[in-house]
Order: sequence, then structure tokens, then C-alpha cells
Amino acid sequence: MLSTSISDGDAIDFDATQINALGLKFGIGEASNLASPRVRDVDGDSDIDVIYAFNTQDADIACGDTEASLIGETYAGELFTGTDSVVTADCVADNCHP
Repeated sequence: MLSTSISDGDAIDFDATQINALGLKFGIGEASNLASPRVRDVDGDSDIDVIYAFNTQDADIACGDTEASLIGETYAGELFTGTDSVVTADCVADNCHP
């Protein structure tokens, strides 16, 4: 999850470190976060970003899917939804989950 800053030209200020990892749901299967979040600057903009982990099959991401959504809440109770592109690599359509 990328943090954003209006002062850096982003549309909104968003602090990814304020996300409640326990309430995150990923994909149409609403997979839960599996691991302790890892905090670091992922995109090189000096903002602190957070990496979460989800089971692809629990998220119901299927071969050929091109996007997935994440829903969650901040510690302050603000709800959010984000959608981004995904790549389903190394899968064979006949042997893939739904």
C-alpha cells in the first residue's frame, strides 16, 4: 500500500502506516492479510509504504484476471477501497482455481 502526499503531486494525503491490517480484505474472495506488514519506501518517493501478504486463491483471483480490489479501514475508522492491476503469471487456465 503506497502512502501519498498532496505536496508531492498526489491527489490525496494518505498514510499507509495508519491502516488496520486486521481488517483488510483483498479480491472478490475478501482474503485476509497473512503476515506482519513490512514497512518501507517501496516507490522511492520518501513516503513510508506498507507491504501486506494475501493468499491468491483465498482472494479468488483467477487466471487472466487483470485487476483486484483491496478494502479496509484506518485506525481512525476511515473506510477505503483501492483497485489496481494484477498479473496472473505461471498459470494454466485448465488447472487454475475458479
